[in-house]
Amino acid sequence: DTDAGLSVEQQSLLKDCQEGITKGDLRDVCSRLESSGGLAGPGGDVVAKRLLNSLSVYNDRGIQALESAQSDISHLFRILSEAGALKGYGLCGTSGCWPVAGQAETNVELQNANIEKYTNFTIDKLTPKGSGVFWSVAGVAFALAQIALLPPETLNILVPLECGVVLVDSLFFRSVLSESVARVVFPPYQERIVKHEAGHFLIGYLLGAPIQRCIVTVPQLFKEKALVAGQGGTIFFVPEIKEEVMRGQLRRETIDRLSIITMAGIAAEALQFGNAEGGRSDEAALRLFLGRDIFPPWSLPRVTLQARWAVTQAVLLLKEYSQAYDNLVEALRQGKPVGDCVEAIERGLPDG
Repeated sequence: DTDAGLSVEQQSLLKDCQEGITKGDLRDVCSRLESSGGLAGPGGDVVAKRLLNSLSVYNDRGIQALESAQSDISHLFRILSEAGALKGYGLCGTSGCWPVAGQAETNVELQNANIEKYTNFTIDKLTPKGSGVFWSVAGVAFALAQIALLPPETLNILVPLECGVVLVDSLFFRSVLSESVARVVFPPYQERIVKHEAGHFLIGYLLGAPIQRCIVTVPQLFKEKALVAGQGGTIFFVPEIKEEVMRGQLRRETIDRLSIITMAGIAAEALQFGNAEGGRSDEAALRLFLGRDIFPPWSLPRVTLQARWAVTQAVLLLKEYSQAYDNLVEALRQGKPVGDCVEAIERGLPDG
C-alpha cells in the first residue's frame, strides 16, 4: 500500500494512528479520529482499510490482548462507519433489514420444518454432516472443557463467552496442527473452510459485529501464531452483549444477531456446495449459549427453532450480497488482512 491519493492531513493522521495502534493505545487512536476530518471525502476508505490492517499487531499478542481491546476495536469500527468509510458495516444490523420478518417463534413454516420455502434447501442440507466426525467432536470437547473451567455463575460464563472466546470459529475443529496437514493433503477441504469462514465474516460485518481477524490459510496460521494459540478461523464479537448483560437486559435482537452470524458458515457452505460439512462446533456454541448461559435458559426445541430461523436468515442475506461474498472469498484465498477483506466487501455492495 502507498499513500497515493491521500491528502497531507490524511497521511499525517494515518501515520499517527498506526503508531498508536502499534503501541497498543487504541483509545488515543479513536480520540484522534473523532477530532479529525481526515476520514471525510475521498481517501477516507483507504485510511480505514490501512487502520484495520494495522490491527493485526494484536494477533501477535495472543487472544487475551484481542479480548482486552474489544471495546476500543468496536469503537474504531463505529467511528469509521459513522464517517462513511465503512458503508457496509452494520448495514443489516437491525431486524427490519432481515429477509424473514418476525421472530422464530412466530414463523409457522419454520415451526413445521418447512425451511425449503425460503431457502430451496431441505433441513438435512443445512445440517452439518461433518466429513471428519473426529474434528467436530474435538471442537465441541474443547468448548465444553473451556466452559467447564469457568465459574458456574451466568455472568462469569456469559461475558467471556460472548466477548470472543467461544465465538472463535475454529475451522471445524480445534486441532490446528492436524488441520494444517489436512489442508495440504486435501485442498478441497481448504476451499470449504474459506467459504465457510467468508459466511461468518460477511454476515458479521453486515450485522455490525467487529471482525478481529480471519485465518484460513496455512501461512497465516504460522505468521499470526495461531498454531501456538490454538485458534484459527474468524474471530468476531457482538459489542452490545457485554453491556446488556451487565445491565441485566439482554435484548432479543442482540440474541438474534448473534444467532444469524453463528449459523452463517453453515449457510455459506450449503449455498456453495449444496450441503454443509462443517459447523457442528457453531451449532454447539449456539446451543450452549441459548440453553445454558442465558437466564432463563431456552428449551432444546426452542433452540432448534432459533437455529433453523437463523440459518434461513443467513442464507437469504448471503444471496442478497452475493457479489460482496464472492469478493471476500477471493481476498481470503489470498490471505489478505482484515482491512483488505473489508475493502473487498465494500466493492461488492449493491449501489444505493
